[in-house]
Parts: sequence; structure tokens; C-alpha cells
Amino acid sequence: MTNLNDYLERYGKEDLTNFAKSLGIKKLSKLRKAELTIKIADYLLNEEIMKLRLAVLSDAQIHLFEKALQKSFIPSNDELDDAYKLNEMDYGVIDFDDMLVIPEDVKRAYNSINTPEFQNFRKRVSWLMNCLEV
Repeated sequence: MTNLNDYLERYGKEDLTNFAKSLGIKKLSKLRKAELTIKIADYLLNEEIMKLRLAVLSDAQIHLFEKALQKSFIPSNDELDDAYKLNEMDYGVIDFDDMLVIPEDVKRAYNSINTPEFQNFRKRVSWLMNCLEV
């Protein structure tokens, strides 16, 4: 079983520090790399943060995410852009075998927020994001 902080360990400490700062996480200077990965993972797994971050996903992206929740798989060429979006958000990981993997703690956190209200919110935000892109 692999958790989000295990995947975050792949980043260097400086990259993790910059990522944490971009998320608005404070009091980072004295943290060791392992502590930093846990702090970032805890932040990303917070229900309210996860709802806001995942709300930007399109229907195709959330479908891909939910497919990977069931079982890791190698995305098709048509799915690659969406898979990399999940990887960039750190809620999905493209591993060394090109598999799209959802960490176990991300699965648990998503299952706790995945309600009809969340999906309605996500559809509205996703539509708005699409409008802004156009």
C-alpha cells in the first residue's frame, strides 16, 4: 500500500519546499524532507482542499481518475493529457511503468468527499474553467 507522501518523496527537498510555499503552507524552514512530505500530503488530503482542487477536473478527467481508483492502468494515448493533469495535481501518479496509480490515502479521502453535492459543484466549476479557457 502506497500513500501520497511516499510518492512525494520522489521530489527533492527544495522542490517540496517551493511546492509547499505555493500551497500557502507555513513554518517550513526547520522541517526535514520526510516531515515536509507528510505536511504537504496532509494538506492535499484535507477534504476542503481536495474538493477545491478536484473541482477543476473535466468530466473526462474525473472519469479517468475514478477508473484509476478501481485499478491502476496504463493510460491510452487519448487519455495521456488527462492522466498527466492528475499527475501534476499529485492526486494521481504516473509511475515508472507508465501506470496511472492513485495512492491509497487519496482513494480514501476522495471516497469521503465524493457526494452528489461535490459532483454538482465540480461540474459547475469545470464548466466555468472551460469557459475561461475559451
